[in-house]
Amino acid sequence: MTHLKEIRRYVIIEGTLYYRSLDGVLARCLNQEDVVNRMEEIHDIMCGIEGPKLSRRLQRAGYYWLEMEEDTAKLQRDCPHCQLMFNSTEAILMTEVDDWRKPHKEYLRGKVAPCDKKQKEKLLRHIFLKR
Repeated sequence: MTHLKEIRRYVIIEGTLYYRSLDGVLARCLNQEDVVNRMEEIHDIMCGIEGPKLSRRLQRAGYYWLEMEEDTAKLQRDCPHCQLMFNSTEAILMTEVDDWRKPHKEYLRGKVAPCDKKQKEKLLRHIFLKR
């Protein structure tokens, strides 16, 4: 009975075998030769980058094979670049963002209203309704 439930998850479309995941997404089943090629192709792109596991990225790319988790885990475990941990202090992104309070401050200091009509109405409504 268990085998019948598993078999229902596979479908052949135009001669190609697909695996239907629990959420209904179809993933193309790969033969052993394609497994090695696709796994190395995706691994070369994401090697050393923190994020989803290699197996998850292959699933998102639409591929599936039975030993996917084991094969990708072994490849990442054996790769020296995947074992390196990045220094999180070096990965901080600094961006400069305008102060959202700037129009309010300018209006309160020198009664300078924004040029945009909608912003001006919003500012005046906010100031007079809050007081």
